[in-house]
Amino acid sequence: MKKSLVKMFLCLASVLLLVGLFFCDTIFAGRQRVGPARANEIIAEFVASVEFGEYVHTFDHNEDGVVDMAVYPLTTRNPDLETEYVTLEEALKEGRVILRENPRNYGPERARGGHNILAVNLSTRPVYFQIGTGFRGGGQGRGFGGGGVMQGFGGGGGFSAIGGSGHSLGVWSESSTSRFTSHPEIEVDVLCFEKGRLIPESMESGSSEYLSYAGMASPSVRKKLIFSSNQSKVNKIIASELRKYGISSKTNAFTDIFENQDVLRTVRYYAVNSRNVLDRNKDISGMIITSGDGNILCSDVYASPDLFEKMFTQLMKSAALEVCKKGANARKYPGGADVEKFLRDIREARGWKRKSTQAYRLISSRLISEAVLYSGRNGTKFVHLEAYPRSGKYYILK
Repeated sequence: MKKSLVKMFLCLASVLLLVGLFFCDTIFAGRQRVGPARANEIIAEFVASVEFGEYVHTFDHNEDGVVDMAVYPLTTRNPDLETEYVTLEEALKEGRVILRENPRNYGPERARGGHNILAVNLSTRPVYFQIGTGFRGGGQGRGFGGGGVMQGFGGGGGFSAIGGSGHSLGVWSESSTSRFTSHPEIEVDVLCFEKGRLIPESMESGSSEYLSYAGMASPSVRKKLIFSSNQSKVNKIIASELRKYGISSKTNAFTDIFENQDVLRTVRYYAVNSRNVLDRNKDISGMIITSGDGNILCSDVYASPDLFEKMFTQLMKSAALEVCKKGANARKYPGGADVEKFLRDIREARGWKRKSTQAYRLISSRLISEAVLYSGRNGTKFVHLEAYPRSGKYYILK
């Protein structure tokens, strides 16, 4: 009798284990399942395939006859033509992803900190989000301190655990307050992008619980977020950024940048006048952007040309924020930037360290960079790399 019970128990335990493993694999489809050594190989293999495109584009937004920005297109010999990503911006605008305030941030039993939000993905496709993406609404402005991919609900099913701020992972939880019974919500760790507005007071005063897309931060902010996602430092970064635009914000809100008419005028110029970069460069997958003062602002390259095209306007608007700051384009390095040396350093970079579930960070004497990998049912793929010069002096043309 005892032996029979033991056998039954072991059999039941085996079945539960198999079910549990299957369930976890389904729920967390998209989680990073490769070790650091393999992740470094994937990144190295991809960046080795990156080359310059054919046509360089220059822009003069204030029409003074001097170049304010230059775009150097990048292509890859190893493109991802299979994965169909949705950007977080389009997903939010089309209602495919819903972000809302976590009741635990302002309820009677609220958790300490209060930075995470709730997300639900109604799409069947993976949703890509990038470091420095900011949101308005909710009890407080928020933003991502790291990049990643939300797995579509369907096909592979479920979500990946998301390291939204780069210093801890999102936690799987089906919220008891969820109104989306067939689409579980997850807690997503984010950063506060608005120091002066407190969540409990905002929600009590009638603020909407939902968050909407505001825009992507400038390259200098994105670079600093890779270097450090410490909340107190982020508050200082945003305060400094607002001063550079001459913006006075009562709540130290990142989104106030997008309310400034001078900033918006410059941003619109680049959004409207940069489409020929895509039109003239076949199969473009990325770009290096330099400013009129001879600095390299940033480099972004994607394995999927389709994803790059979807992200392109956001990236140009982000770069526009840099060149419209007070004192920008003061011809600090009249000789310009050595973009070939910069790309060579990106190709040769080694020693990527895990930053979050899907993101890897590299900080060297010359580069500050983040790469995002995505693990689905067909293995782990390279998604995106953004890189910044640690100092402009390394890339000056003599």
